[in-house]
Amino acid sequence: MQLTKIGIVKNSINASMDPLKFQNIESVIEINEEFRDGLYRLDESRYVTIVFLMHKSTEPIRLKHFNRHGEYKGVFATRTPHRPNSLGISTVQLLETTEKGIQVMGLDAINGTPVIDIKPYFPLYDLKEENGPLDTSMLTFVPLDTPRSWIIEKILADDKTSLFHAAGQLHGHYCPGLALGIHLGTRGMQELRKFSNGIMENLIAIVEMNNCASDAIQFVTGCTFGNNSLIFEDIGKTAVTLVERSGKALRITVKDNWRDLLPNRDEYTQLFDKVVRDRNATEEEINAYRKTSRQVGFDMMNLNSNLLLNVEVISYDLPARAPIHSDFYCDKCREKAMSSRKIIKNDQEYCMKCAYEGYYRLTGHGIEFYHKENLKSG
Repeated sequence: MQLTKIGIVKNSINASMDPLKFQNIESVIEINEEFRDGLYRLDESRYVTIVFLMHKSTEPIRLKHFNRHGEYKGVFATRTPHRPNSLGISTVQLLETTEKGIQVMGLDAINGTPVIDIKPYFPLYDLKEENGPLDTSMLTFVPLDTPRSWIIEKILADDKTSLFHAAGQLHGHYCPGLALGIHLGTRGMQELRKFSNGIMENLIAIVEMNNCASDAIQFVTGCTFGNNSLIFEDIGKTAVTLVERSGKALRITVKDNWRDLLPNRDEYTQLFDKVVRDRNATEEEINAYRKTSRQVGFDMMNLNSNLLLNVEVISYDLPARAPIHSDFYCDKCREKAMSSRKIIKNDQEYCMKCAYEGYYRLTGHGIEFYHKENLKSG
């Protein structure tokens, strides 16, 4: 068996000490040049697991011994450095990646320790706690090959900053409204301890608004219009209800005073009014709004959700699972449409547009009926 050293630990500790005293120690792991390409995108992880060689462990192996708490245990039931193979494993906070390596916090290895391997900490696999808000029972309906595994990892790690950053790609900009949606969705998933599987409608999200927060809720929960797991109630409240098919439901609302917690509130509000509400801003003011909105949103990720949100257990009657509709071809436009939207006139089958009966649509004003006068003139 051969091990390859990939790098070396550099810190201020030159002798073994209590592992707990390493928690606030920063270390640099300098990676050998031939392995540095392996660090690509490691900075997407908040924590990493370091495998290293305890090269100064010279005492003979003791298969049973007293640990630091005075308990008599076998070597494999302790974290003693005196092992058949002197390998150490430590999960630490990743502070920074550099051209030559990484900087971490909490590595219980002394200066000069050879590093054997680095792996990203991945809660979907690594987190095994039996209690608490990050219980892996949350993964009951989530296959390990789900395309949402990265999002699930961030929810489990309560990494709202990463979720906010990614949700901005869907939403198109960063703002306090999107930040609220991240808090709403993340808190709901952690409280309910279930994830949408995107197929069987096992989890439903009911949103009461079509604003910035609703995009973040779809992103975090995985409940969308496309997979029939999102219900829109045109009420106009920044709130979401998450419901399991088993009947358990949580309604999460935003506290009245949430705006008082906004950093740079006055500056943001003034720019919002001018750019968004009044739509009367210069290009310079628009750029200032984007910058301030982004900063306020990211700062909100550091707020405790308890300060922003109300959570209550409620009852909610879910509709039956979405049916699978057959299709038909409109006798006028010859386009295919769902049979549930078919209009029959004079023995002809029409889509709702060609029948001139009108239909409902969701706009920035809410759900509105688009009637036949509009259709004819349009």
